[in-house]
Amino acid sequence: MKRPTPLFGATPEQAEHFLTLYRSAPLRAAAAEAGLNIIQATMIARHSGCLRITEAAIVNSKHGEIGRMGEEIFQQHFPEAVNCNTSVAQNNPAYDFVLNGMRIDIKTSCLSASGRGKNRKIRFRCDNKFDTDLFIIIVKQDSAAAVHDHAAYRHCFIIPSLMLLNHVKIEIIESVLRGDNAAWAEYLFPIEKMRETVMMMAENPEMLTIPPELAECAQLNRKIKKEVKSAKPKRHRTTA
Repeated sequence: MKRPTPLFGATPEQAEHFLTLYRSAPLRAAAAEAGLNIIQATMIARHSGCLRITEAAIVNSKHGEIGRMGEEIFQQHFPEAVNCNTSVAQNNPAYDFVLNGMRIDIKTSCLSASGRGKNRKIRFRCDNKFDTDLFIIIVKQDSAAAVHDHAAYRHCFIIPSLMLLNHVKIEIIESVLRGDNAAWAEYLFPIEKMRETVMMMAENPEMLTIPPELAECAQLNRKIKKEVKSAKPKRHRTTA
């Protein structure tokens, strides 16, 4: 007698709906749309032979956990915003939320001391700036605080993509959080001011969109820089 296909607590309709969505959507988004928890979704995908292991590794990494914390804090302040990570209809890997048509990417930083200098820094990449209107970097300054301690996230940087045209990677030194008037300091806000500031911007989201001509110029400039860099002769160290 043939054993029934395990559904892991889901109905046949839920499992089928999830698998259909998962062909083109992330695991979390497909699970949420089908009404499944992440365990059920993972088991169904695994049993069906379609689980994307690389995605599972990213979702369950420490970096992924910190990132989800930032998204959770943002959603608490903006319950009306559409979470693109759990919405199949809105899902887009270039940004995390849509608020009144404004595309918002959430970054979360615990600061790090790697790289040049002794100062801890906030670091993030903005490769997706041409597909995103606004970056919000939520900062956890106290390294001793637990990742899930909401009170540890007291600052945020609110940076329009328009200000990042010629940037790929951003570094902000920790002293900015203490009032130092260094680079990017003018974009720093206490977390309590995040909703007021972002809602003001969301009233006219079209003002934040990068005009096509500017995007074209910035992309061309980036391409030229890469070509110039790759054309430079490499220095070879000599050994004694």
